Amino acid sequence: MLKHSIISGFGLYLIFFNQFLFAQEPVDTIINIKEVNICYNRFQNFSSGNTVQKIEPETIRNFSSGNISDLLKNYTSLYVRSYGVSGLTNISVRGSNSNHTAVLWNGINLQDPLNGGVNLFLLPVGTVDEISIQYGGAGALFGSGAVGGVIMLENSVAFNKGISTNVSAGLGSFGKYFGSAGIKLGLKKYAGAVRFFYDRATNDFPFTNTQQFGKPEVRQQNAAYNQYGFTQENSFYLSRNQKINTYLWYQNSYREIPINMSSASGRQSQEDEAFRVSANWSFYGNVATCIARVAYLNNSLIYDDPEIGVHSKHLSYTGLVEFETNIKIRDNHLLNIGLNNRLDAGKSADFLGDPKRNSTALFVAYRIQNASNSFETNISIREELTDNEFGQPTPALSLRVKILPPLQVHGKISGNYRVPTFNDSYWYGGFAMGNPDLVPENGWSEDIGLQLKTGQDLIKTDCDITFYNSRINDLILWMPIEGIWMPVNKKEVWSRGFELSLKSSLNFTKTVIGFDGKYTNNHSTLEIKSDLESDAILHKQMVNTPVHQGNLRFYIKQKRWQVDLIWQLVGKRYTMADNSRYLDPFYLLNIILSGNLGKGKSNWFINLHLNNILGEVYQSMPNYAMPKQNYQLTVQYKFN
Repeated sequence: MLKHSIISGFGLYLIFFNQFLFAQEPVDTIINIKEVNICYNRFQNFSSGNTVQKIEPETIRNFSSGNISDLLKNYTSLYVRSYGVSGLTNISVRGSNSNHTAVLWNGINLQDPLNGGVNLFLLPVGTVDEISIQYGGAGALFGSGAVGGVIMLENSVAFNKGISTNVSAGLGSFGKYFGSAGIKLGLKKYAGAVRFFYDRATNDFPFTNTQQFGKPEVRQQNAAYNQYGFTQENSFYLSRNQKINTYLWYQNSYREIPINMSSASGRQSQEDEAFRVSANWSFYGNVATCIARVAYLNNSLIYDDPEIGVHSKHLSYTGLVEFETNIKIRDNHLLNIGLNNRLDAGKSADFLGDPKRNSTALFVAYRIQNASNSFETNISIREELTDNEFGQPTPALSLRVKILPPLQVHGKISGNYRVPTFNDSYWYGGFAMGNPDLVPENGWSEDIGLQLKTGQDLIKTDCDITFYNSRINDLILWMPIEGIWMPVNKKEVWSRGFELSLKSSLNFTKTVIGFDGKYTNNHSTLEIKSDLESDAILHKQMVNTPVHQGNLRFYIKQKRWQVDLIWQLVGKRYTMADNSRYLDPFYLLNIILSGNLGKGKSNWFINLHLNNILGEVYQSMPNYAMPKQNYQLTVQYKFN
C-alpha cells in the first residue's frame, strides 16, 4: 500500500508539471545541465550565512574502508560519542542531542522514526562520493531534526566518462578485514555505478579496565561485527533539459554489543538491515528549475540477549514524495517553493499498536544577491501539518556581506523543531511507557561569523570564527513517574559558544605544507528542569557534552604522497547531571600516510592509518573501552 501511494503521488506531480511546463511554446535556448548532483537544491542555493564544511575527495578516498564517524573524528571538531568500537555511535553538534542532527542521503532524511537517530557506525564512507556538514539549525529548509546541524551524503555519476573500475582491500588491528569493488559507466545519455562492500573485525583488543580493582589489563569481549551491502545509482538524460536519477542502498550489519567495563559478562547482539531506494526527476528551464523526488526507506533492528531471554524486533518504514521549484524572479532574485509529504510507520512488540504518522510540509525560500555577489540574503519559512494538526511555523533569515575583498561577515537566525519519536509516544514494556501527549521540541538558534580568505601563489589562508547561541524548549526527557519510566516535555537547554577554523598552506613548486586547526567552545546548560529533579542540576554543563573539542592537522603533500599528522582534543565530560563526576580529557595522535603509485589510466592508491600512536587510555562514553595503538592498511586499484 505504501509503495503504491508513493508511485501514485509521483505520477500526479509529473502530470501536473508536464502540463504546466510543456504546454508552453518550445524555445531554442536551453540551459545545459552541468555535471553536478542536484539533490541538495535548497542547500546549494540557500546556504549563505551558514558555516559549511565540505570534506575533500582525497580525504573520502583515504577513509573508504572506514565509517563516517572515523572521518568526522579526524577532520571536524564535532563530538562523536562511541559506546565501544562496534557499539552505537552518534554525534553532537553544538551541544545538541544525537537526534538533533539530520543526516541526508541525496536529499532524503535518514533519521529513524523509531528513535530519531542515525548510527554513524553503520554508514560506510565508501558508499558515498561527497560529504558536507552544515553547522547550526536548518529547520526551515530540512524540517524536523535539523536542530544542531545537517550532514549531507551525496552520490554522483558523470556522463561521457566511459568505464572505470575500483577495487580495494584492507586489513587492520584486532581482526579487521575490508573489501570493496565498484564499476562506473558514463555514456552520452546514461551514467550509472554499482558498489559492493564487506567489512568485519573481532575487536578483541587489550585495554585497562578502570572499573575493576587494581585496574588490570584485560581483553575486550563481545565486540565483533560484520557487515556487507551494495549501492547502485543511475542517471538518464530524457532530453537536454530533463534528467532522472535513481539510487539504491542495501546493507546488513551484525554487531555484538560491547561489554561495559563494570559487567562481568554479556552476549548481547544486534542485527540491522536497511533498504533505501529513491528517485528524482529534474527539469531545467530558462526561468524555472524543478525537482520531484520519491523515496522508500525500510529499516529492521533485531536485538538479542540470550542471558535474560530477550529477542525483540523493531521495524520502521518511510515513504516520501517531494516537489520543489526554483523560479528566477529577476536578475539575482531566486524563489524556492516546495511541498513535502512523508509517511512514517513503525512496528514492534513493545509498541501499543502499529503507529503511523503522516506529515505534509510547505516550504518557501527567497534569495537576493547583488550583481557583484558581495551581498546575499535568504529568508525562508516552513509550515508542517502532522496528523491533521498544524505545527508552529518555522522561519529563518541568513545574511552574507563581503566587507573587503578578503573579508566577509555571515550570520543566521533560525527556528528549529523535532517531533517526538515513535519510542517517545508509543513504547509499552519493560517498566517503561510512552507518552502520546508529547509536543514537539522547539527553539531558536542564532550565529554570526567573520571569514578571512587570502589567496596568493605562495601562501593561502582561510580563517573563520563563528559565535552561536541556541535554545531548545520542551526537551523530551525520560524519567521515573510512580515506578514507570515515561517521557515528558520538561526541559530547556541553552547552548552557546564559538567555532574557530584556521587553514594555512605554503605552496611550493612540487610540495605543499599545510596546517588545519578546528576548535569548538561549547557551553550547554540546563535552564529549566522537571519538578522531580534537584535544583543542583540547574545551570550545569549537560552530561557527556565537552566544553572544549577540536583537532590540529599538519600535512605535507607532494604529487604522489601525502602525510597527515592529526592531534585530537576532547575535553572533560561530566557523567552526572550535577557535574559531580566526569571523564578525563583525552588527546589522540594519529598519522595517515597516503600515496598514488599508478600512472595514466591505471592507479594504485595506498593509505596507512596509525591511530592513537601514543597509547592514550581514554573513554568516549562512560565505562566503554577504546583501543590503544592500532593500524589500518588499505590498497585500492582504480582503472579509468
